[in-house]
Order: sequence, then C-alpha cells, then structure tokens
Amino acid sequence: MFMINHVKPLCCGLALTGILGLSTTYAAADDFTSHQSAEVNQTPLTAENYCNLKFPAIRGSTRSSDNPQLKSPTSGDVVDYYGPCDHNPLGEDEILSQKHDFTRDWQFNYDSD
Repeated sequence: MFMINHVKPLCCGLALTGILGLSTTYAAADDFTSHQSAEVNQTPLTAENYCNLKFPAIRGSTRSSDNPQLKSPTSGDVVDYYGPCDHNPLGEDEILSQKHDFTRDWQFNYDSD
C-alpha cells in the first residue's frame, strides 16, 4: 500500500519534468536592420545560446506586408520571448506567432459562438 500511494505522484512529477525540458522551441532567424535591433533587449540565460528577448510587437498594419515593422518601444506592446539568442523579431516564425495570437485574442474577446 505504501508504494502504490507514491507511484502516481512520482510518475506525474517525472512527466512534468520531461514536458518542461522539451518545451524549448527553436526558430530560424533572418537578419534585421540595425535600427530595429537596437529596440531588442537581450539577456543571455545560458552558455548554449538561449536568451530572454524583449522587443516591441509587430505593427498590425504591417504584419501581412512584405516590410513588417516593429511598434514604437514606448507603445507598451512588448513581446517577452525565451529561446535562441539569434531569434529575429521580424522573421517568419515571429510574424506567424503574432498573427495566431491576434486571431486567438479576437476569437476569445469578440467571437460569439
């Protein structure tokens, strides 16, 4: 009886640890201009090229254009990103992520199903 009571929490703990360990995503990065890179706050977290990046969100009116642009740093709309240090705030992965976030927020707040 003693062992059975401790097996379930142990399995749950191991599964949670595995999920957290595998949750890191890696995105390909493109180059972005130096004036936009000045708006990115980069904090290295480990020696393995893993950082916390804070940068302004992409302007909604330019999200689907060939020339996406970041919002003003004073807008307060900041992306707090954890991942590879070479992540591009204007790369395809980031654009797609922000489009999905916008769609999800719109559906949550305004869609009436």
